[in-house]
Amino acid sequence: MKVFSFLSIKGGVGKTTLVSNLATELAIRGRKVLLIDLDLQANLSMAFFDPEEYMQHVREGRTIRELYPSVILDNIFKKKDVKLKDLIISPRIVNESMGSFSGSNPIDIVISDLNMINISSESIRPYKLKTALSDLKDVYDVVLIDCPPHIGGLTASAIIASDYYVIPSTPDYLSIMGIQFTLSFIDKLLADYEIKNSELLGVLFNMVRVYGGAPIGKHKEAMLRVSDMGIKTFNNYLPYKPNSFVNIYNTSSTFLDTNETENNLYLTELTYEFMELANL
Repeated sequence: MKVFSFLSIKGGVGKTTLVSNLATELAIRGRKVLLIDLDLQANLSMAFFDPEEYMQHVREGRTIRELYPSVILDNIFKKKDVKLKDLIISPRIVNESMGSFSGSNPIDIVISDLNMINISSESIRPYKLKTALSDLKDVYDVVLIDCPPHIGGLTASAIIASDYYVIPSTPDYLSIMGIQFTLSFIDKLLADYEIKNSELLGVLFNMVRVYGGAPIGKHKEAMLRVSDMGIKTFNNYLPYKPNSFVNIYNTSSTFLDTNETENNLYLTELTYEFMELANL
């Protein structure tokens, strides 16, 4: 089992859409995939369920929030530790549509909810997620973690639990600054905890404006600038597409539209590169 964290301190880079689409592509290629949503906005979670079904899971307490309970309440009520496996949900409608692809595997997910904002800092122990995932090492091939768009305890626990981390970015000045800040945070985190098994898989450019089959001038310059800084980047990228957020539940789509051959080609090439880099 290999664990990947996707993080960006700058919003609007298409991180969640990327994670959901990549998970689908990996599952189609026979990998057993678990998604973990650590973002309190829960966009990844809501993409896999209709609103009522999602809220029912939240009411039942089947969210990642249960893995990080209040230390104070734990001491009062002696609450038993929750196992990550008890929070895993299989989105039925999505997986039924996945079954049409020969050799595919279903996707599982641990969802998030807005109550994540109330998690006490004391409960976010750095190795909590890594320990929880150890029980699933023989169950899944790939775990993809959608991190919150800020630096904090949840993001730190995800990085510590990961074999690799991926930084989605758009090819613009502010995003490049965000890449540098994110890498500085991660370098300090890995040094502080003496973590040696987590490494950058690459910066993955998203929403790239393309003309004639190649990035337009300004976007190409920004992408080359990151490479020239000695930062690993993916050779493949995903093109800009308006209104590209996919609700997989409603569309059963592996990308923006299964009929859009050009977009599927970009995603397919990216998926193969991801698999090669991570030896999946």
